[in-house]
Amino acid sequence: MRAVSDGKLVKMEEGDFILYYPHTPYYYEGSEASYYYWVHFTGSETLRLCQSCQLENGKIYKPGPRKRLVSTFERMFQDFIIRDKYFEISLGQSLIKLILDAARLIAEGSGETEDDRMNRIIAAIHKNISEEISVSSLAEEEYISEGHLRALFHKRYGMSPKQYITALRISSAKQLLEDSNMTITEVAEQVGIRDPLYFSRFFRQETGLSPKMYRNKK
Repeated sequence: MRAVSDGKLVKMEEGDFILYYPHTPYYYEGSEASYYYWVHFTGSETLRLCQSCQLENGKIYKPGPRKRLVSTFERMFQDFIIRDKYFEISLGQSLIKLILDAARLIAEGSGETEDDRMNRIIAAIHKNISEEISVSSLAEEEYISEGHLRALFHKRYGMSPKQYITALRISSAKQLLEDSNMTITEVAEQVGIRDPLYFSRFFRQETGLSPKMYRNKK
């Protein structure tokens, strides 16, 4: 999409952030494919809030697509829908958090490396290994394409995300078969496979042994 910055209509990229001070004329436009978050606000302390966070009027900043900014916007949307007796207090709190978080991210610079992103993705895989994990959901969580995600994995590990998840499931299953008294069905569930028959075929395909044979061998 495009927005007016310093008197000019400037293209905004994914993850860009712009703040107009209260009572400032503004203009932005986008195609039907544009997806953006916005909030209008005013009040006696809003100008001081913006200035104290050192955010300039009408300047485009590039903190990047950050989940914590998005989640604060969505919290505000939720408050608008619910509109209980506390919603104005909650909105005020969320607004301060939104501007403060944006200011901190901007002050730090984008600062986020591919390693930072990969570390979060790997942590999510390990945390959710007992659940179904899709490449599309991992990419969506980091606001990147599936192609970009696959490129990051190949660069670090020389394998695809699916291959990494498979290797982790097998490694976890081996450890459980060696060190626990879980049944084959329980082991399968712990590594995210609900069908024990499929798990047995999957395990044999990857190791050359059935889960039972692997456990007895050890």
